[in-house]
Amino acid sequence: MRPLALLLLLASPFCTAQRKAPDVYRSAVVLFFSPDSLDIERLKREHGETDFYAIADDAMWYQDGAFTLLDSLGVAYTTAKRS
Repeated sequence: MRPLALLLLLASPFCTAQRKAPDVYRSAVVLFFSPDSLDIERLKREHGETDFYAIADDAMWYQDGAFTLLDSLGVAYTTAKRS
């Protein structure tokens, strides 16, 4: 099974009749959520500045890999900040 298919299968329990998707979503899209400034400050306190930046660098590397994979598969994606 492709990783993307697994991702979509894991997300499928959230797409029930009780939780109807907004009308603006007309096709499948992968959402990437970025931490807001409060999340970033909390993570720095929890992990320390040095480890935080190492973790953030790793996260950006994996996110870039995900973007590359999604581009190669022709799957739409977008990023958003938590609010």
